[in-house]
Amino acid sequence: MDASIETRAIRRSKDLNNLSKDKVKKMIESRDILDKNRTNSPLVIDKNAFLVNTDNTTIDQVVNNILNLYKNE
Repeated sequence: MDASIETRAIRRSKDLNNLSKDKVKKMIESRDILDKNRTNSPLVIDKNAFLVNTDNTTIDQVVNNILNLYKNE
């Protein structure tokens, strides 16, 4: 599953009431860079993976998208 940095920042800033969305967005961007460039187990999407984008979707929609992937396999 994935979401845009903007969506992730909005969601996370709701959890961290004392931080602005822009501050959280910068934190997420920094963490993503570190995760993608680390030596051990860098964050990469496997070529055989299904990518489910969760921008502008409800939990129920995400679950349905995942179930549909399995039905179509």
